[in-house]
Amino acid sequence: MAPLLSLRSAPERTRTARGRRSRLVHITGGSSYWECKSWYSVLLRLSIQHAIFGNALSHAVPGLPRNRLLHMVSFFTKLEARMRFAGFNYTVEQGSMRTAPRGKIPYVAITEDEGSRSCPPVVIGDSKLIMQTLVQRGFLPDLDAHLLPAEKLHDLALKALVEDKLYFYQMYEKWILNFYTMRSKILAALPWPVQVVVGHLIYRKVSRTLNGQGTMTFSVDEIGVFRQEIWEGINAAVLAAQSRSGNHEGLFWIWAGEARTETDAVLFGFIVSGAPDSQRIIRSFPALMEYARKIHDRYFPNYDLWNEAETVEIK
Repeated sequence: MAPLLSLRSAPERTRTARGRRSRLVHITGGSSYWECKSWYSVLLRLSIQHAIFGNALSHAVPGLPRNRLLHMVSFFTKLEARMRFAGFNYTVEQGSMRTAPRGKIPYVAITEDEGSRSCPPVVIGDSKLIMQTLVQRGFLPDLDAHLLPAEKLHDLALKALVEDKLYFYQMYEKWILNFYTMRSKILAALPWPVQVVVGHLIYRKVSRTLNGQGTMTFSVDEIGVFRQEIWEGINAAVLAAQSRSGNHEGLFWIWAGEARTETDAVLFGFIVSGAPDSQRIIRSFPALMEYARKIHDRYFPNYDLWNEAETVEIK
C-alpha cells in the first residue's frame, strides 16, 4: 500500500487521495513499535482540531471541488505545500488538540497495520520535526540537499527570520489586535458562550507567550515597523531570485535555481496566511504576489486564491 497522509478536518469532507505507489518506510516510535518489522499499510495523519480550526482542506486531485480556503495557520499551509512539492498523497480528517504533541498543529500520527496485528501509533509534532522525520525515513526527498554550505547558512537564516521572528509579529496582529474577529471566525463551530471561554484561554496563552518572548514589550507602531522591514527584505530576496532565474513568465524559487527548497514552502505558508495589515504590506509588493500566485496555481489548483477570498477586517 502507498503511504497516505491525512489532514484532519471536517469528517464529512474527508477525501482519500489516490496516486502513485511508493515504498514503505517507518518513523521511529517506542520500543513496541520497533517490533513491527513488515508493514502492509501506513496512515500518516496530519491532524488539526476541527472545533477550533475548522477550515475544510482537500488534496489537489482532479475532480475535487474548488471553493476551498488555505488554512490561516502558517505552519499548516507550509507543511501542506511541502507535501505537494513532493507529490505526496494525503487526505483531510478531523483531529483533536488534546492528542497533539507539544500542543502544536499540525501533527502527524503514524499507524501501521501488520496483517492481524496493529502497531501502536507514533505521533510527531512541530512542522520542522515532521518534515525532518519524513525525509530521514524516505517518505519525502531532501529539497535542500543541493545547497552549498554558504547557501544552507542563508537558507537557515531566512527560515529563522520568518519562523522565529515574523511568526510572533503575525501572532500579535491576529490574536491581540484582531482578537474578536479571530475568535468569531476560528471558533465559529462552537456555541457563543464556549467561544467566550475558549477565546479567553487562547488570548491569555498568546499574551503570556508574547510577553515572555518580548514582542509585547514594543508598541503597536514599533511592531508594525519591524513587520514592514521583514517583508521588505523578503521582497528584495524574491526580486533578486526572479532576476537571476531569468524566468519572468514561469514559476521561480527563492534561491533562483530550478529546484524548490523547504524555504519556498515556508514563505508560501506565511504569505497566504497574513492578517489584514500584513496582507496590505504583501500586496504592495508585486513580486511577492506573483511568486506566491505561481506556487498556488501549480500546487493548489483546487483552492480559492487567497487574495480573492474574503478579507476579515476588525471593526
